[in-house]
This record gives sequence, structure tokens and C-alpha cells, in this order.
Amino acid sequence: MKKYYILILILGLQVFSFGQTATVSTPLLPIENINVFTDRDIYLSGETIWFSATVSLENHQESLSKLLYIELFNADQRSIVKKKYSINQGIAEGALDIPSEFLSDVYYLRAYTPYNKNFPVEQYFLTALQIVNPRKGIPFKKGVDEDQNEIKIHPSNPYSIKTLQAKQGMHLVSIYKSQKEEKTDNGLVIIELVNNHHQIISRAEFILTSKPSLVAFPNSLFSNSGFYYYLLKNQAKKILKVHAFLYQDSSRANFLTEMPKSEFIQRSAVSLDLSKIIPNNHSHLGIKIVQKGSILSSKDKFKLFIKDPYLLFSFLRTQFNPMVLNTREVDTILLALNEKLDLEEYQNLFYTSDVSELKWIPGLKNKGLSGILLNKHSQKPLANNPIYLSIFDTHPEIYVATSNNDGSFQFAITNYEHNKDALLCPIFDKSDETEIKINEEFTLSFPNFKAIPLSTESLSLPLLEQMLFSYHFSKTLKIKSKNQDFSIFNLPFSFDDPKLSIVLANYIETPTLEMVFKELIPSVRVRKHKDSYKLSVVDFENDRLYKNPLILVDDVPVFNLDELLKIPPKVVEKIAVHYTPFYMNNYTINGIVMITTNTDNLGGMTIPKSTRFFEYQTLSPAYIFNSKTYNSVEDINSRIGDFRTLLYWEPFIQNESKQSLYFSTSDQTGDYETFIFGTYKNGQAFHLKAFDFKVID
Repeated sequence: MKKYYILILILGLQVFSFGQTATVSTPLLPIENINVFTDRDIYLSGETIWFSATVSLENHQESLSKLLYIELFNADQRSIVKKKYSINQGIAEGALDIPSEFLSDVYYLRAYTPYNKNFPVEQYFLTALQIVNPRKGIPFKKGVDEDQNEIKIHPSNPYSIKTLQAKQGMHLVSIYKSQKEEKTDNGLVIIELVNNHHQIISRAEFILTSKPSLVAFPNSLFSNSGFYYYLLKNQAKKILKVHAFLYQDSSRANFLTEMPKSEFIQRSAVSLDLSKIIPNNHSHLGIKIVQKGSILSSKDKFKLFIKDPYLLFSFLRTQFNPMVLNTREVDTILLALNEKLDLEEYQNLFYTSDVSELKWIPGLKNKGLSGILLNKHSQKPLANNPIYLSIFDTHPEIYVATSNNDGSFQFAITNYEHNKDALLCPIFDKSDETEIKINEEFTLSFPNFKAIPLSTESLSLPLLEQMLFSYHFSKTLKIKSKNQDFSIFNLPFSFDDPKLSIVLANYIETPTLEMVFKELIPSVRVRKHKDSYKLSVVDFENDRLYKNPLILVDDVPVFNLDELLKIPPKVVEKIAVHYTPFYMNNYTINGIVMITTNTDNLGGMTIPKSTRFFEYQTLSPAYIFNSKTYNSVEDINSRIGDFRTLLYWEPFIQNESKQSLYFSTSDQTGDYETFIFGTYKNGQAFHLKAFDFKVID
């Protein structure tokens, strides 16, 4: 363990004649940090939420995971929108469509990776969005307005922690216990220095008496500007006091760039010099231009989020930037925060335990579907058994995985979009004796957070009217397109080019399916051995015979040939044959015989009881925001209305040599704001206003 030597200074009333040794607590598993930026904070039901996410390890290295879960849920902890996105080089982006039936309320957006599921849900990224349904209005909630003027009495805390002016490269803190409530015992206490991610970066032990104690921590412990916390604990590790303070380096992040013009007419082409607003030390950078008022200020978000500890601390460790505030604003926020930190529900979020057992793998290859294969009766895991997965679609997809020693299995599904019907079943004779359990990808756990009411102070009626007007007109504009279109050539196996395909309607009716194979499909051989049938595929070109091919009836695997041959030929539309063996995850498929019926019950067959039909959610496509531009007189004079709340959205500027940004104003007049957002190279996030401008007639 890394050690830092803490200097205990002499402060008149109390003297320490020896130095204290502080240790740094490092989790056994690294933490994956997620930060999600949305285009706005206020939306209408039916609109689109544009988002971008950065995922990185705590040491600012690229993330382990390649899969990001995004959930939009309500105050009842019911997930309404669930999506999965691919993480490429530590970044992900997408668009979430808000259902038009959403009621006016505060909704919650959280993000996590498969690896994050090793840690408590309280550590997931969490933010709140205000969504208004103009057809339903904003309901009045009893007690909400009164709550703003309510005087709350917090329990008194006899302990006091104060930060002092730094001296000689040391950060000083004074600890004191009042004598009013109880007599002070000369007991051993622990002071811990905790960063914004609630990780202990240093600690010291000392005897707390009736006189103030002074402890010093080296400034080198503070890696980034932002909030830090002192935790005072007793020997039983119970938190006695939490004190938040702001550490600032010499740099300032606040700036407001002046535009060449502060006003533009409707449908104007605007060019922006990026060199004037891009931070030199950024790692990821995005830009958005939105109607003024649709993004809450840091102060307003803090005021809204402080009502719930989980939401507040997620905001503080990801997107809150105190460097854009003046001294008075920072003092006001620190005062409010430290009042909350005297409450047990806020202190409880500082009780963290090191995670040593890796229950969820990072998902290095987008392996989303996983489960376990068990014996139905003994519930013991079944090892080394092939498991078949079929994804039903216009272009079906098949996978085979082999169960591990503990019965677990996992599939990589990356070639489909949205929800698809799927099937899972084991590939062996006694499949009825097995049971498949599928792991739930999205976590079912939620923090016990408090519901936050809509902030009537931040919801401007004129703004909502403009947003509603813009929403109706935006339906005529194609504002998003897929980043990458789906291609059947990306599938692991193509069914579009079989070696042989027979349409039964082109031939005379045959009484049994066995005769169909014998008379119409010579490459498929059916023979009876003792009391059961066997089927094989012949590759005449290469003079090879493949036994036990995979048989699919309407994309469902069939292992009981007796049941297969009971299908009446009159319900069979087509039979296709693939001769070539196909290798998948150390399993060889010895050719495929595909039977397509005109029924919805697999031609009347009985399928194994272990077969699982379910709906599988595949990766959601990444979308590109299409910013409307007016480059010609014809476009400018077009009578098609253009009213947009979001003028421009570019979540990740890929080309570092890009010098200019071009966008066009719309027909919507009013004030607009431009924000840059992303992360610095040290991993710290930023969300800064670059400039304002006005659109006039």
C-alpha cells in the first residue's frame, strides 16, 4: 500500500510530538467511471434525447467494457426505456426517443457497463431530466411549493471540521469536538481524505481531546480541482462527521467567448472558429447549440439535485464544475452541502467496501447474452454442452456456444438492431432433462432515492410554448440518420446462398416428408437404425458425407427426427440445404437442413421442454444528428418551416485539425446558447458555456 506521511502541526492548545503515517486505500478492482452528456435538461414527451458518454478507468485509461447500458426510468423505479450501445475507444453515443405518452414529471437517466455491476448501484451514473407532456399539463403536487419555504431542523453534530489556508505545500484541517452535549473521551479517531469519487486517498489516526487538533495533508494528494471530503470516524469506522471543501488549482475553467456577431437573422449560415473555444488539454470534446433555458445552470441543477443524495453525488462527481462559479456562489453551495452531510442518508453513501470478486466480466467483445445450463432435477451445472441460439429475422442468425465447467455460457450478438425474437436450446439428445436460465442484462436494483418534483422555477412557459411549436415542425425534418447501416455480410453465417433449395409447390404432392427427402433431395439421406431415424448430408462435389447436420424448422432446431418426419409435406413451403461444415466456438455444424413451413406451430411438431423462446434486446444503432444548413438561395426561400430547439449537436469532434464549425439558424427566433463539453486529459469532465447569440426576424 502506498504511504503518505502526514504532518501533525503544533497549534498552541494541542501538541503532537510525533509524526503520523497515513495510508492510501486502493480498491482491489479498478473502477470504471461513466459520464453522460445530454443535449438538454428539459424535454417534451415525444422528443428525442441526444446523448454522448465517456467511459474510462479511474487512472484515465480506456475502459474495459465495450457495452453500455442506458435506462430512462420514473420515480417508481420502473424502467421505461432500456437500450444497449457499443463503446468504441471509450466513447458511446445515441438517441433515445421519449414515448409520447410520458406524463409530466422528473425522469431519471442512468448508465452503467457489465463491469459496473460488480459495484453497488449507488455508484452508477445518474441524472435527472424534466419532461413535460403539453397535452397533460404539469400536475400540482401537494407540499411541493410549501417545501421551498419549509424550515428544516438538522440534528446537531458536536464535531467540527474546518479547512484552513494551505501552508508550505500542505493542506491544513482543524478537528474539534464541542463540550456542550457530552464529555469528550480521549479516544482514538480517524480522519480520512476522500476524493470526489468517494475513494479514500489518505488517512491518519490521532487522539481527539477537548482541544482542537490540526492535521496537514500534502497538496500532492489533490490530482484535480473539485470537491473533496474529510471523513471523521471512530475506531468502529462509524462516521462521526463529513465535511466537504473545494480544492482549486491556479487554472480557471470559466470563460465566455464573444461571437463575431451577437445577432443573426433567420436561416443564417454561421461559421465558428473552434480554436477560440477548444481547451488545449481536452481528451474528448463535444459541442451543442440549444435554445436558451433548456439547459439548467450548475447552480440550478445543484439546487434541484440536492434533494436526493444519490442524484447529488452522481452530479458532483461527474458534471458539476465549481470552477465556473464565483466565490460567493461556491460558499453558498458548500454551506448547503455541508448541512446535508450531517444527515445519515447522505453520510451512508460514503460507506464503501472494496470489491475483490469479479462476478460480471467487462464485456470485452459485446457479449451480452449469458446464462447457465443446469440439470432440471438436481440443479447441478452441466459442463461442455453445446447450446444453440437462433435470432429470428428476415436474415436469421445462428450461434453456438459451449457451457463452461460451472454451466455458464455467453454469446456475442452484434449484428442486429432493436428487439428480436430469439430461441435458446441445448444440442443433445436428453435436452428435456435440462434447464436454461438466462441472466438479466439490465440490473433490477435501484437506489432508494427520493422522488424530485418538477421545478416550476426552471420551466418557463414561453420556452415550453416555443419547444412545442418546434416539436410539431421538427417532425417534417429528418434530423437523424444511422451511423452504420446493417449488412447481412456482417452475419456469422449467411442463409441467403444455400447449395440446394427446393420449393415443394413446384413438384407433385408427396405423402410423407421422408419420401420428399428420398425423391426430391438426394443430398439429404434418411435412414432408420433400429427404432430411430438418422439424417445425413452428402456433398457430391467433394465426395463427403456429413452426419448429424443441424436441422432447422422455421429457424427452430430439431433433434428428434421422429417428430420431424411427422410434418405433412403439404405445410412445407421450401427445403434448403447447406453442405459445407461451419465452425463456431469450437463446435462444428455438419451442414444445415432448413425447412420452411406455412404454419405458426412448426408444422405441428413437439419441441423440447428445455427450449426457451424470448425477446432479446440487441445493440441500439448510433445515430448522427443532421444539422439543417442553408447554403443556397433556394433553401433560404423554401416555404418549409424550420423550428428547432436543438440547432447543432456534435458529441465527439474526431478531427483534431478541424478549425471551423458551420451551422445555420432556424426560423425560430429567440436566444440561444452554445456549450462545449467533454473530458480533460486528466479525466475530469467539463460542461462550459462558450457564447450566447440571438436570432431575430
